[in-house]
Amino acid sequence: FARQSLTNYVRGGVLLRSASKAYSSVLAELSKQPSLSEELKAACSMGFGVVNVAVSLLPDKVMSLMKIVGFNGNRGLGLKSLEVAARSSDLRAPFALLLLLLYNVVTRPVLGIDTNSGLGSAAGEAAAILELSKTVCPDAALFIYFHGRLAFLKKDVSGALEYFSQAASRCDRQPEVRQLCQYEMAFVNVLLLKWADASNILAELCRNSPWSPGMYNFFSAIALASVGEAEESHAKFLSIPQLMKEKSSSLEKLVLHKVTAFTKRRLTAHTARVELLVMSYMSNYIRWCGDDMCEDIIEFLGENEKEVAGDVYFTSCSSLVCGAAYVQLEEADKAEVHLRRVLAHAK
Repeated sequence: FARQSLTNYVRGGVLLRSASKAYSSVLAELSKQPSLSEELKAACSMGFGVVNVAVSLLPDKVMSLMKIVGFNGNRGLGLKSLEVAARSSDLRAPFALLLLLLYNVVTRPVLGIDTNSGLGSAAGEAAAILELSKTVCPDAALFIYFHGRLAFLKKDVSGALEYFSQAASRCDRQPEVRQLCQYEMAFVNVLLLKWADASNILAELCRNSPWSPGMYNFFSAIALASVGEAEESHAKFLSIPQLMKEKSSSLEKLVLHKVTAFTKRRLTAHTARVELLVMSYMSNYIRWCGDDMCEDIIEFLGENEKEVAGDVYFTSCSSLVCGAAYVQLEEADKAEVHLRRVLAHAK
C-alpha cells in the first residue's frame, strides 16, 4: 500500500484477503474443538481483528479496489475479535488492549468515526479497556499515556498533563514512549499559556529525539522566541534547512516556507506565542480545551491584539485561534465573525 500504485493495491488486497480467510478458517475449526489451545484462539482472534479493522479504515479509493478482490473489512467483527484477544491470558493480550485503546482515543476522534454517538461513546469504551488493563499491566507507561489521551476526550487538559508527566517519569528504558509523552506535554503547556515549560520540553526533545530533527528544531525555535531568546531562536531557524532530509511533503514545504519567513523577519515574544497556538490548532489540540481554557486563550489574544496590528499574517492567525476557541464554546456568532476575518485577509 505504501507504494501507492494500482498493481500494489491489488496485490496488497489479495494478501490481506488471504490472511483474513486463513485466520477465519482456523477460528472456525477452534470453535468445533473447544479443548484446543486458548492461546491459539487468542492469536488468531488478534490477527483477524487487526486485518479487518485496518482494512475498514482505508480511504474510499483503496476500499473500492479491495472490493474487486472480494474483501471489504468488517470493523465491528474485527473489534469483537480484538476484545476476545484482549480478555485472554495469552501474551498478546496487552497488545490487543493497546490496539483497542489506539482505535478509541486516537483513531475515532481524528478520523471522525461514529460521530453520531459523540466522543462520549469513545471515552466510555476506552475507560472500560483501561480498567481491564489494570489486571494485565497496571503500571505500564504506555497505558498511563492512554489515560492522558482519555482525559483529552473528557476535556480535562490539566488531568491529561498529569498522566503524561507520570508516564514520562516511568520510561527509563522506553525513550520512545517518553518522547511521545513530552510531545503531548509541550502542546498542553501551550494551551495552558505556560510558554517557558513548553520551551523547556521542546528543547529536551531536540536534544534526545532521533525523529524528525528538523520539525523539533522548528518547534523549539518558535518556543525559544516565545520566551525572549531571540538570538538562540534565530540560530535554530538557520540550521533547520540542513536538517530537513526530505523536502517533498506538503508539511515539510510549509515548514521551510515559514523558516524562510521567520529568518527574514524575526519573531517577537507575542508573535511566537500566536504561532505556537496556531500549531496547537493545526495539531487538533484546541478541540480538547474546556470552557475556561478557551476563554483564557481568547482573553490572552484580545489583550495583546495591538502586538499584531498591521500584520496580516499574525492578525489572521489570532482570528483563526479565537474562532476555533469560540467553536469549542459553542458561540457560533462570535466564531463566525473571527473566521470571516481570516477569509477577508486571505483575499
